Amino acid sequence: MINKKKNKIRKNILKFEETFDPQSLITLAPIHNDQIIGNIGSNDILLPIALAKYLYRGKIYVINDENEFKKNIIECTKRYNLGNVKTISPNGNTIPLSDNLLHGGVISDYLNKISGIKFLLNEISRITKKSGWISIIDWIPVDSKPDFGPSKSRRISPEKIISVGGNMGLKVITQRMLSEYHYIVILKKT
Repeated sequence: MINKKKNKIRKNILKFEETFDPQSLITLAPIHNDQIIGNIGSNDILLPIALAKYLYRGKIYVINDENEFKKNIIECTKRYNLGNVKTISPNGNTIPLSDNLLHGGVISDYLNKISGIKFLLNEISRITKKSGWISIIDWIPVDSKPDFGPSKSRRISPEKIISVGGNMGLKVITQRMLSEYHYIVILKKT
């Protein structure tokens, strides 16, 4: 039973990596190579590594509490000689970074794993500079049981993200489908 569960988790992670191209985020987000970015909750190593390579004059904070993931990130940064990546763990429900530190935040394949979307957006907004941006990449909601990815009930619609963000004063920069499986919403802190 444990192996079946591990295989299902591995299948979900591999499918996310296979169906999402990190370069699509870099082309859509208002990201510059000298910025400080936070990557929150991702289990996809490709995304923070691609961001770190792009941010050659900047820095990326990889915020994740899974030790195995952080270990893999550290190994990749050594392999690619990237000195601009810092892994940190959340401190309970807060992110241990100073207010207004980040130019942007990236949340990928994470909202479907938590229940406090508003709280998370508030926390990321706190650590993001005024006029900074927050990019959310997640699974497109479906009408039937999906073959992979999170269950139908765990998928969050882009409209809900836009509504929650709008109630917090965040403005939509762009919203679109990245693939047949994923969407992106980029919000701006005003």
